[in-house]
Amino acid sequence: MDGTTRLRFGLSQVPIKEPQLRVPGPPTTIGGAYHGCTAHAPDLMEAARNATRHLIEWLCHEAHLSAEDAYALSSVVAELRISQVVDAPNWTVTAFFPLTVLVEHA
Repeated sequence: MDGTTRLRFGLSQVPIKEPQLRVPGPPTTIGGAYHGCTAHAPDLMEAARNATRHLIEWLCHEAHLSAEDAYALSSVVAELRISQVVDAPNWTVTAFFPLTVLVEHA
């Protein structure tokens, strides 16, 4: 298929352990823009745990939540997606968080 892709990259002053991304449309069910935290690991469950940890760290910094509150919010709202498994044994998982949750309750 012929296609065109446009990417925009931004640099943050906050150090991150693995790539993070913003998508304008819903990769999940809530709708609106999402922030995603990725994690790569030789074990799929380890990648899922690390993606969740990265999301919790992001919520603590971005939304000024305690780690406990960020964990509780993530457990209800965040969605984990397997991003790739073709590069075995390097699995990638992304934890997607709907930004509308932060905007509506800010």
